[in-house]
Amino acid sequence: LDNPPLTSSFGAVRTDRLAVATEGGAVAVYNTEKVNTRESLPIAELHAHDNSVFDLEWCDGDEKLATASGDHSICVWDVEQGRCTEALLGHKASVKSVSARPNDPYVFTSSSRDGSAMVWDRRASPLAGGPRGSFIRPAHKLCDIHRAPSSRAGSGMSISVTCSLFLHDNLLATCGASDGLVKVWDMRRIGAVLASPMATLRPHSVCEPESARGRGVSWMSADRRQSRIAVTMSDSSTFVYRIADMQGAPLLHARSERPNRSFYIRSALSTDGDYLAVGSAANSANVWEVDGPGRERRQWV
Repeated sequence: LDNPPLTSSFGAVRTDRLAVATEGGAVAVYNTEKVNTRESLPIAELHAHDNSVFDLEWCDGDEKLATASGDHSICVWDVEQGRCTEALLGHKASVKSVSARPNDPYVFTSSSRDGSAMVWDRRASPLAGGPRGSFIRPAHKLCDIHRAPSSRAGSGMSISVTCSLFLHDNLLATCGASDGLVKVWDMRRIGAVLASPMATLRPHSVCEPESARGRGVSWMSADRRQSRIAVTMSDSSTFVYRIADMQGAPLLHARSERPNRSFYIRSALSTDGDYLAVGSAANSANVWEVDGPGRERRQWV
């Protein structure tokens, strides 16, 4: 890879597959069982976009890979054939995240710097005329959902929705760069226009109940069992909650020693939700045991 990597994703079915995407729009897929061997070269390479790829999502038994890009689009790729099979168009700014519905790989959600989160159904009839030929429009749009109360349209303050992901088949979580909130939406009530979320979470109110200072949410991640969610803030704090009790106290409040102040810092939960890994501005990752005493267990360089 000729450009710095921005994101990576392990396969859900083929867990030895690792996709790595770069700032330049390239994606390489590796067999992790052959790392540091003569066969450690990528098993597939895609020139996915002419702009940064910010997120990846495996689907269709890890035969296909969805890429979210700074060119405002999401593309679904047949990895073996190296071709785009679906283009999802509707965002008006960089797409920051893409995530599949847990039990329905044809349904995706995405978030963008344009202030929206969208829901897509890949089974929808494609339209003609996109830059890659045919394309799919979003099934639902949630617009301007994380604007900070003090910001006005045209004020220059970020309205970016930094991440959206499905908690369960009928619940969708979104988070904002400027308002510091996580909002949970009931998919069964989503129409063309959505009035209000079913729940709103302000993670920092747990440790600073009197503070009115907003902190942006840079990322969210859930474990494969959909039992826990990690919420990473732009001030180096990460909170882990039970998805069934997100309004309750967090299971863990982890804080890196060095301030991050970056929306490129991300976190990930282990498959079973027992461990939390968080990137840092110190070129290392910190790992906590979620049910432990909250100490850093290991630092990877």
